[in-house]
Amino acid sequence: MLKSLYARLFLAFWIAMLLVLAGSFALFELSGPSPRWAQRRALFDDALRLQADLAFEALDADGARAAAAALDGLDERTGIRMVLLDEREVVVGEVDPELLGRLQRAESYDRGARELDENGEQLLLLELEDGRSALTRRHHPSSFARLVGPHAPERFLLMAVVAGLLSLLLARTLARPLARLRHATQRLAAGELDVRVGEEVSGSATEVEALGADFDRMAEQLAALLESQRRLLRDVSHELRSPLARLQVALGLARRDRESDAPLDRIELEAERLGELVGQILTLTRLDSTATPQEPFDAADVLDEVVRDASFEAGEGAVTLEAPEHLPLEGNSEIFRWALENVLRNALRFTAEGTAVTVDGAVDGETLIVSIRDHGPGVPEDELEAIFRPFYRVGTDRDRKTGGRGVGLAIAERSVAMHGGTIEAANAGGGGLTVTLRVPLAR
Repeated sequence: MLKSLYARLFLAFWIAMLLVLAGSFALFELSGPSPRWAQRRALFDDALRLQADLAFEALDADGARAAAAALDGLDERTGIRMVLLDEREVVVGEVDPELLGRLQRAESYDRGARELDENGEQLLLLELEDGRSALTRRHHPSSFARLVGPHAPERFLLMAVVAGLLSLLLARTLARPLARLRHATQRLAAGELDVRVGEEVSGSATEVEALGADFDRMAEQLAALLESQRRLLRDVSHELRSPLARLQVALGLARRDRESDAPLDRIELEAERLGELVGQILTLTRLDSTATPQEPFDAADVLDEVVRDASFEAGEGAVTLEAPEHLPLEGNSEIFRWALENVLRNALRFTAEGTAVTVDGAVDGETLIVSIRDHGPGVPEDELEAIFRPFYRVGTDRDRKTGGRGVGLAIAERSVAMHGGTIEAANAGGGGLTVTLRVPLAR
């Protein structure tokens, strides 16, 4: 049972409240009287002296019996028993001589008044005029009894029960949102990706509300991740279906026309495309599951190599490069090369005939900025972010017509993200698309 958070909270609050009660009792016991209490005590002593003077007047006027009657009346009214003394000798009432001696030896605290606690009684010796004095005796409850009043055990039990109920309420208030979070977690694990707890824990402690918000964000990210995986599988299936269909057609033609090499060439082409597609998918998988080793490298060398390779394939003048001689980065040079190469090949694929793709590298503070611009048809504004999703094609379906499969920019986005950077696309003024990579420089 003690493993339950609810039970632990309840016991913690209950024990804390009981300790507060015990601490209040200890504080009451150890703290001295306040100045006002001393003033009230002086008034009380003066009232007792007045009663003693009246008793002595009755003694002088009517004798001991009248004085004893006056003292009995005081006892009946107030519960205070009084003994009259003259020159330290008892004249009315009875008292143990030994107890009287100890009281007379006690230290005086105010105008000859002496006090002594004895067996639950408070004894007070008050000095009067002409050698006379009065001894009073009254019941003196313990500190605990004074704290809780009469019926102390019952009141203490009542306080313990009230503390327990308050602790139960507090524990339930704190544990209920956590129980809701636990239930929501179980539902999420069971596949209910639309479960959210923000409204259910609203109004709880700030930390619990923050935990609920974090849970909702986690659920949204999980839902987005699973939807992305479903979309990836759907897109991969779609991409594989077309070349497989063409392969089947080519095989049928090859069986029917054994003298022509065209079907075999087609089979070879589709096999190469399938191999390229599988390689790109494996690259995406590797980028999603592999950590980037943090090794220093010079991005300027990678840029120069990528541009030289692209110029060799597309022809001289197809790509222009402007960048500093040294651009220090940390990460994996090969993965960073994938980002640059995929963006550059994409730009070469869509740039208009007779135009060059420009590659500009610059440093802004502690950030490397690489801009790659083509002079092609551009991308609709509402699809500029979507083009970095795997297998996404713009509304014009231009990737399919140019042989692309919508994977290159997704690889570039993953590669840049692994280096702590960002990538974005924007339509350039005068036509074309500009893809900008921002990556933090090595410290």
